[in-house]
Amino acid sequence: MSNNIKELITQVYTEAYNKGKLEVLDDIIAVDYIRHQPPIATIKGLEAYKTYVADARKAYSDLEFKIEGVIAEGNITTCRYTLHGRHTGNSPSIHAQPTGKWVAMPGCIVSQWGGGKIIVDWAYNDFLGLLQQFGVYPLPGMFA
Repeated sequence: MSNNIKELITQVYTEAYNKGKLEVLDDIIAVDYIRHQPPIATIKGLEAYKTYVADARKAYSDLEFKIEGVIAEGNITTCRYTLHGRHTGNSPSIHAQPTGKWVAMPGCIVSQWGGGKIIVDWAYNDFLGLLQQFGVYPLPGMFA
């Protein structure tokens, strides 16, 4: 089971984020999915998550998530990754004007699985490092 879960979590990034094939999420993400990603607002539901992924693809042209490693234990996976892309649009996470800069942001996501799908994610990203690459500093209301 753990190898299958590792393949599925990899598909979220290689297919949905990198290639824009949002339909793969139907088989991997639960309809009542919840994503916690401090400091931004919690995402609730599969459709809201699809919108988030689509918006991320619009915000960062040439978006690519590079998976650094995946660990699966029981119904929990941990995935370490780095987001790469050019900040050319409005980010769904950070309210900062597009900079046109190439950025890289490391992150880690812990996923809880149930019924063969991800039901809850806890995502931790280096938003401060990302803002520094933008050349801006966090201001009140900057995060969605």
